Amino acid sequence: MGCASGADEYLGQRRYAVYDGHFMPFGPVAVRQRAGDAVPAATLWMFLRMALNAIDGMLAREHGQQSRLGAYLNELTDVVSDAALYLPFVILPPFGWASVGAVIFLSSLSEFAGALGVSIGTTGRRYDGPMGKSDRAVVFGVLGLVYGAAGQLPPWAFWIMPTTAVLILINVICRIRGGLTDS
Repeated sequence: MGCASGADEYLGQRRYAVYDGHFMPFGPVAVRQRAGDAVPAATLWMFLRMALNAIDGMLAREHGQQSRLGAYLNELTDVVSDAALYLPFVILPPFGWASVGAVIFLSSLSEFAGALGVSIGTTGRRYDGPMGKSDRAVVFGVLGLVYGAAGQLPPWAFWIMPTTAVLILINVICRIRGGLTDS
C-alpha cells in the first residue's frame, strides 16, 4: 500500500457518516437526500408553527400577559424560525443559495419594516402588502407538499423564488408607505 492508497483510504473513511442507521456519503446526493427528508417535516412544522404562533398571541392578549420583552421575543423568534424553515429548500433543485437566501433576507426585512411602524408612532405593527408571513408559509408549505409527494419539483418551479422575492419587496414598500401615512 503506497501513500496515495493510504490517503484514499483515509479520505474514504472520512467521507462517510452514520445517518438514520445507515452509512451515508458526504456528497451532493447525500446532502440532497438529507435535505429532502427535512422538507416534508419542515412543511408540517410550518403549518403547526403558524397555528401555535397565533394561539400564543391570542392567549397573551386575552389573559393580559403581553409584555415588552414578549414583543421582542415574538418578532425575533418569528424571523429566526422562518429562516430555519426556509433553509432546507436551498438544496432542492431547482433552487439554490441565491434565490432562497434572497427570500430569507427579504422576509426578515419585511418583518423588520412591519415592526418598525410602532417606533415612528403608528397605531401598531404593519401587516400591509402581498406575501406576508402567512402567504410565505403557504408558498413554502405547498412546495414542501409537492416535493414530499412527487420526490422532486418541476423545472418551472425555479421562478417561484424570484417571484416570491419580488412580492416580498413590494410588501416592504407597502409597509413603509403605510407606516408613513399612518403616523
